[in-house]
Amino acid sequence: MSETFENSDLTSSENLSNYLSDEHYLIVLKSIADDMKLLEELLPEFAEHDLEMFRIKTHGIKGVTKQIGLLEFSNYADEMQLAAKRADSEYVNKNLYDFILTMKGTREELLERIKKLSNNTVEECVDTIEEWKHLKNAFLQYDYGSAESSIKSLEAAKLDSYEKEILEKVRIALRDMDYELGIILASQVV
Repeated sequence: MSETFENSDLTSSENLSNYLSDEHYLIVLKSIADDMKLLEELLPEFAEHDLEMFRIKTHGIKGVTKQIGLLEFSNYADEMQLAAKRADSEYVNKNLYDFILTMKGTREELLERIKKLSNNTVEECVDTIEEWKHLKNAFLQYDYGSAESSIKSLEAAKLDSYEKEILEKVRIALRDMDYELGIILASQVV
């Protein structure tokens, strides 16, 4: 199920990239790639123990992949979601392995698109997302030292202008020990 963004089935007026700046679109793509990686690990567990959560997660990935023009994968996610909604665990289990492999392939295409848009390596893109998550968790745990460390790491990373703007506000929030504001600001990126 290989597909590219340039050959997506969405018309130009429907594709999310037409509504966002390149920087904001890149943030959305990074977030989707990160979510897909997590789902690769979680979906088998949900399929086995919690079909309702499986349905919820496949519904979510269906929607976001449709918004970025990956209709073929979105349609596959829709099939899996509907099977979970019918509580058809036989269909889910029969197709789960292929679905996960397809999601991995789609994620790889997504990471290549991120790389192309950002001129960063794929690893740098994913590492930046992880560092934003660490920063958010540091604020959630009222951990000044970890928040400060994450800020320093992000300062050294290749950030787009939106992330730089948020990072400056986060730095001020930490200085003022406004952990709630730090959580809100970091949540705007991840």
